[in-house]
Amino acid sequence: MRAWVNDIANDRIDLREIPEPQPGPGELLIEVKAAGVNRADLAMRGGRYRPGFGSLEVAGIEGAGVVIGTGPGCERFGVGDRVMGMCTGTYAERCLLDDGIAIAVPEAVSFLEAAVLPVGCCTQHDAIVSKARLHKGEHLLVTAATSGVGELALKIGRIMGAGSVIGTTRTASRAERVGAADHMVLTGDGFVDQVRSLTGGAGADVIVDQVGGNLVQDLIDAASIGARIVSVGRLGGAISEINTDELARKQISLIGVTFRTRDRAGYASVAQAAEADLAAPIASGALRALVEQTFEFDQAEGAQDALAQGNFVGKIALHIAD
Repeated sequence: MRAWVNDIANDRIDLREIPEPQPGPGELLIEVKAAGVNRADLAMRGGRYRPGFGSLEVAGIEGAGVVIGTGPGCERFGVGDRVMGMCTGTYAERCLLDDGIAIAVPEAVSFLEAAVLPVGCCTQHDAIVSKARLHKGEHLLVTAATSGVGELALKIGRIMGAGSVIGTTRTASRAERVGAADHMVLTGDGFVDQVRSLTGGAGADVIVDQVGGNLVQDLIDAASIGARIVSVGRLGGAISEINTDELARKQISLIGVTFRTRDRAGYASVAQAAEADLAAPIASGALRALVEQTFEFDQAEGAQDALAQGNFVGKIALHIAD
């Protein structure tokens, strides 16, 4: 089969013929129809990121397709089922997906639409619902809200009952293209005052942070008493200098999340929790990812280049087969 293989030594991907994977216990063999393109893909090709399990050989960490084979012990899905999920190796004609991690793709949802949902839905549901314990009516703040997973966080927050949904970005032109937020604010001077004003002076109750770095102290200043800040990404750097006295004064919970230290059972727990809350909105069309660009399978290098340039809002999808 054809697959885009990570060339870690040269920080690139190559299209090659490789053997078709064989499903082991609890694994589904998927005919991949489409894959999402993520920043983790760029890190994986250079050996800078490794998921909790799976191989680094083939690029891609999310996708959608049809089950064409099953290993022993698969109980949730069978041959012919339409599924999506987080797994390694989705830039390929075939890939393996754990039966416990797979999520059903409704008939009304295309494979291209489904392929860009798993990472964002699972990551942000875990952050907003499982870790931050968002309560109905609370103010949600999402940093880097023009990114694919950030834009999904806004929508998930609204679905889960946030009182107001606020997104951040560094670029005004991108802010105008995000319709999922009640308000978009620019990071920088005046950021904290804007958030406080938009929340009636109270501050944000739940903050999903994908930036880190020097922004973390601003997030603490913009947070309410008893707020929960969940560190999802570190686009602005992994090191932050913060005022721990203010953290304590506001009784803020600072929570870290990652998939790098989760095993199969951990992935499955996250995926099934997300599916329980989000399956109906996905099926009805209330929850869709904003797809900025779609590339054909042979153009996977171009898809990753477009992602690296970052001049877009939402997600990039890779069309693999009809």
